[in-house]
Amino acid sequence: MKRTDLGKWSINFRTDRDMLHKEMADALGLSASYLSSIEHGRKPIPEDWWDKVCRTFELTLPEASSLKIAIMRSKKSVTLPIENEYEARLLVAYQDHRSNLTDKTTREIENLISCQENKAGAYGTEKQKAADP
Repeated sequence: MKRTDLGKWSINFRTDRDMLHKEMADALGLSASYLSSIEHGRKPIPEDWWDKVCRTFELTLPEASSLKIAIMRSKKSVTLPIENEYEARLLVAYQDHRSNLTDKTTREIENLISCQENKAGAYGTEKQKAADP
């Protein structure tokens, strides 16, 4: 079976850190076969996966961001909490028009949101937060 984007991310991550598959599984408290099943899409990605991997391996901001993207691309659907009417309208508008967005517009939206996340300190470990200007 073909690896998911999460599986590809995991291989690249382990390679970059000279880590064996079993070492990653052990660090996450999983069997190697269960980790493999997640990476190949045979088992669902646990809801706390991003947080667990970020904390366990103290991911850098770029690693955490690429992991989140890999998780989302590997899931068949995504559930988002909606806290108010504005968020609901924003999500519906995005869904209705996403196929018409140009790459440039999509990047502009992403950059706008990323700037807000960085200001709020939404990602990264304490090391990165302390190192940021």
